[in-house]
Amino acid sequence: DLFTAAILEPVYSITQEITLNAFMLNSFSFNVSLEDPSVETVFEDGGVLVMGNDDGDFYVPSFGVNQIGDLGLEGYDVFLAGSNGATISVEGLPIDQTTGLTIEAFKLNILPYLPQSEMSSDDVFGAYYDDILLVTNDMGQFNVPSFGVYQITTMSPGEAYSVFLNGSNDVDFSYPGMGMAKSTDMSYYADLY
Repeated sequence: DLFTAAILEPVYSITQEITLNAFMLNSFSFNVSLEDPSVETVFEDGGVLVMGNDDGDFYVPSFGVNQIGDLGLEGYDVFLAGSNGATISVEGLPIDQTTGLTIEAFKLNILPYLPQSEMSSDDVFGAYYDDILLVTNDMGQFNVPSFGVYQITTMSPGEAYSVFLNGSNDVDFSYPGMGMAKSTDMSYYADLY
């Protein structure tokens, strides 16, 4: 008789909260698999004026426009209606942070942030710096590796980052696995700005 032993690790549903600010274009993403990914369900109380993805699809509830449909494994930009911010709370199973993503050439990609904890931008993009022209966040910070400019030092869950490549080829991208990120002292770059 052959016996197979397996170690099972439980996977628990987690809650992710995303804070969206008024009077600005917020870049955000989810790092959980949503039970109901419908944009109308997730943002039913969110007060969205306009929301878009990097494929040119929009959600404008006041005009009945919903080209996005279901929220997926990508980043989004949203501008809220009114003068109040919003907190979006979603629950689901964590997405594997090493899931492969494609960064497309000739396009401003809105890259979702999949890890469950903060990570140095050097750990995230270091292996890809030769392919990246620009990385930006919704706070106006940017990294331009070819010029040694690194204003984004820490990347955070719930955020999304715009990435433009410097070449004509798409890049197959993935975040480092848990515990695989190297320790990097980014204070040198912070002192430059």
